[in-house]
Amino acid sequence: MMKVLATLLILLPASAMARGAVPFDGTWERITFPFQTATRFTEQGEDMMIEGDGSVSIAWRQLDPVFWQADRASWTVDILQSVPATDLSLKGGDDRNLSLYFVFAGDDTAARAQRGASLARVLRQDDVRVLLYVFGGTAARGAQFDSPYMDGKGRVIIKAPAEAGTFSEDVDLAADFAQAFSGPRGNLIGVALSTDSDDTDTQVRAMVSDLTLR
Repeated sequence: MMKVLATLLILLPASAMARGAVPFDGTWERITFPFQTATRFTEQGEDMMIEGDGSVSIAWRQLDPVFWQADRASWTVDILQSVPATDLSLKGGDDRNLSLYFVFAGDDTAARAQRGASLARVLRQDDVRVLLYVFGGTAARGAQFDSPYMDGKGRVIIKAPAEAGTFSEDVDLAADFAQAFSGPRGNLIGVALSTDSDDTDTQVRAMVSDLTLR
């Protein structure tokens, strides 16, 4: 199967590769946690509505191989109701309105993901790195720090502190990866969305629209 995929990637013109919308089409996997209330993710084609009530969950989508070499991403976020500001650099008590995860991995882990490996298993692999674009917290836009949950594999990039508003983003994944990590970037194998309002037992309402890779 991987040889067929590799052949298809070679035959595709560059303009057709690593480009296009990532739809919210009912195929995103919901990941919940024991003893935690689940966040509601509602897929609406170009939009994902997110409703959290003292809850925490992740919505995860594995990407097709044509997206694996994408080096830019764009999207719009509407934060309709915000959680309070918390210190996201500390483990525990760190609620946020939204995180967008871009998950990168080497060829072996990418192949394993294609065979159906779970997000939890993927994140345990040594070659995985994650860029987390975050809306929430106390830090100003542009602040960066290691995720306290990922043992050096995840880098948090603040796009907005904890506040309501509309934010249109266009990020350079390749440049941000190079700044955050050493070594080769690997393949962009998946994207995920999460929100976290359980520690402050508050509500968050947000919508992600027009998620595009190129």
